Amino acid sequence: MSCMLLAVEVDSQVTTIEGLTDRSLDLRESFAQAYGFQCGFCTSGQIVRAEALFMRATPGSLHRHDVAEALSGNICRCTGYTQIVTAVELCARRRGLWANEDTP
Repeated sequence: MSCMLLAVEVDSQVTTIEGLTDRSLDLRESFAQAYGFQCGFCTSGQIVRAEALFMRATPGSLHRHDVAEALSGNICRCTGYTQIVTAVELCARRRGLWANEDTP
């Protein structure tokens, strides 16, 4: 969002990557395992957006299209998004947020 909205325009609290601290450790590890890191330019934004998605999700509710939609505002020039979406999926599965494969 930092590219699309100035901080002074936000009428709320803004969480940055530094504000996530240990809460996102498993997500950062998933990014490393799925090779979601490349140049690193977009990584902080991707992780913050993924954590926001996780905070709104209920157990067993997330699908790939939810992740793609949540991350759609973040531009990545290196990975083509596949590894990033895979990293978020991996973490969501570990947290019990991923939908059962049989669920539409």
